Amino acid sequence: MTRVRQLNRRGGALGWLLLTLTVVAGFGWYYGMGPGGAGPGERDRRDPARGNKVEMKDVEIEAFDERFHRTTLLKGDTATTYKDSSELVLEPATGTLFREPGKDVFVKARQAHKFTGRQGERFEFTGSVEVTSEKRQLVSEKLLYSPASRLLESGAPVRIHTTGSILLADRLKSQTDLRTGVLEGSVKIRTFGEGGRSFENPVKIDGNRSDFDLTRGLFNMAGMAWAQKEDSKVEADKIAFNRRRKMLTADGHSVLTRPDLVLSAGHLEYWVDREAGIATNGPKAVQNTPGTTNETESRTQLTAAELEGDFKKGVLEGRGAVRLQRYVKFEGDWEPDYAIDAHHVTHLYKDRRALFKGNVKIEAEKVGAVGDRAVFYQQRGKLYIVGRAEAWDYDELHTKKNHISGEKIVHDLKTGKSQVIGRVKSGFSEEPGGRGQQPHRQPRPGRSEIIFQEGGGQ
Repeated sequence: MTRVRQLNRRGGALGWLLLTLTVVAGFGWYYGMGPGGAGPGERDRRDPARGNKVEMKDVEIEAFDERFHRTTLLKGDTATTYKDSSELVLEPATGTLFREPGKDVFVKARQAHKFTGRQGERFEFTGSVEVTSEKRQLVSEKLLYSPASRLLESGAPVRIHTTGSILLADRLKSQTDLRTGVLEGSVKIRTFGEGGRSFENPVKIDGNRSDFDLTRGLFNMAGMAWAQKEDSKVEADKIAFNRRRKMLTADGHSVLTRPDLVLSAGHLEYWVDREAGIATNGPKAVQNTPGTTNETESRTQLTAAELEGDFKKGVLEGRGAVRLQRYVKFEGDWEPDYAIDAHHVTHLYKDRRALFKGNVKIEAEKVGAVGDRAVFYQQRGKLYIVGRAEAWDYDELHTKKNHISGEKIVHDLKTGKSQVIGRVKSGFSEEPGGRGQQPHRQPRPGRSEIIFQEGGGQ
């Protein structure tokens, strides 16, 4: 056994780096002796560069930090270096990057190149590089390792496999054990959730840059970020995904797109397993309804201080400054139809029903109403207003007229008729030649109509 020891002092008392080259078995020292017993002089004349070349077989390399703690152990079939050079190439290379006991990192590559740079001793691994730590594996064609900082940097696209997740990127900088790091370039993350083993319906997260913590299952994506689970897609300036909680947090121009709804907000939290979420900072939900032979194409827009959705059930709950607006398509343009304001709403948008609570106010082109609560059946166009209910017509100048109130008011938005049920208080403007209220009369074209039903029920 032959051992060549190279001792380099760097930075005075800052420390030492010890490099030990151990020839384990069957070494060949190929220096100056050619085939047929040619002497050094003759060999140097044929190839002067080879006169400084040193080749060895079955080589082991150990690297130590300034405290003489072993950081790296590499083995190879052959090693090549040059006289008076600290560089060395090991082919093929396998070895260990030492960390905590029981948590060492294993590496293999077609070639390992040891050299000294500005950051001290470094190793460059090239060709089918594989790094394995616990249940995490990295694959790349080029990887740089610094024993002093214990950081890995890729010089080629990388792929990381871990339990339940696959990470792809153009560039990587991470801890040696691949627990934490940064991905850059075209970043793609596919994850099935904590403990997931199937990728049939993964959460897909794409962007330009992502911090990751594989131990905690955290990914922070930025730069044209988007995430998708089946038919639900979230886009935002920044997206954070917690794999354990199965939750996406989107900030900045956040948009959730589903087949039946589009929800936008400044801030969005979305649980991918439950298909539920909470939107704040100016949330807005938009639902489009295609036109049919009986109904014009329409768009419903719901805004509030906060919107909470159960998208599996098709339910949106709005709290604070609630406003539901409906628009209809007319000659290619969206025209306002009506608006409903309240403090709170439960909107069953799949069934097209809604319950409004707290200072409910309805505004349409030719009718208005207020009440404590209101139930809205959108498909039928029926609105039931309960609790201190009041309603009125608007004339051509949008001036209130025919003001009435009662226990319950039923308004038909399709026909423009209103029906008051229970005790009625009215304040009608009189028609020329007429007196008092005139129930059940035929409405004029284009006008709303208020109809009374004294003491009745619905």
